[in-house]
Amino acid sequence: MLPKKYRLTDKADFDVVFSKGWRISGRFFVVLVLEKSELFNSLLGIIVSSKVSKKAVDRNRIKRVVRSALGQSIVESKTFYLVVVIAKAAAVTAPSKLLEEEAITLLGKIVRF
Repeated sequence: MLPKKYRLTDKADFDVVFSKGWRISGRFFVVLVLEKSELFNSLLGIIVSSKVSKKAVDRNRIKRVVRSALGQSIVESKTFYLVVVIAKAAAVTAPSKLLEEEAITLLGKIVRF
C-alpha cells in the first residue's frame, strides 16, 4: 500500500499537472507527469472514472495494480514529481500483468527515477 504522504489528493495539484504536465498515452493508460522542485517527495494520483467501468470492483483492481506497480518507484524517487495515471476503458478486461508492465513502461518514458 502506498503511504498517504505519497498520494496526490489535492484538486489544485491535479489541475496543475493537467495544465502543465507531460502527457504520454498507451493502450490502457494516459500518464501525466510534472517535475516539482519544491516538493518533499513525489506524489501519485490515479483516476479511474465510472465511465471506464460501472463496477467498483473493476475500478479498485486497476487502482491497486497501478499503486503496486509504481509505488516503489514513487517512494524511492530522488527527483520529485507529480504523477497522474488515468485509466482507459480497455484496462478493465486486461490482465494485471499487462497493466503493470504498461504503467511502468509509460512512466519510464517520461521520468528517470
